[in-house]
Amino acid sequence: MVRVDKRFCIGCGICAQVCPTQAITILFRTAEIDESRCIDCKTCISVCPRGAIKEERKVNIPEIKERLKNLQRRIEELSMRLGRLEAKR
Repeated sequence: MVRVDKRFCIGCGICAQVCPTQAITILFRTAEIDESRCIDCKTCISVCPRGAIKEERKVNIPEIKERLKNLQRRIEELSMRLGRLEAKR
């Protein structure tokens, strides 16, 4: 899904003009995205001159934990290698 960062949106309407499903409207000088119409094509992201529209990624906690575990293992491996290299000096 995409979202509008209202701090950067100036309501220029370019995103609304290119949206193939008319999911974007400009209200009070800010783009609003109708999630029920949005097909997540991300065209709006590529045309926004202010970078106000961003992809919103869902957080996958189990995946993050697994990646962290793998990084910790890698750090331990590198630390052991470094210890062996220092011992050879």
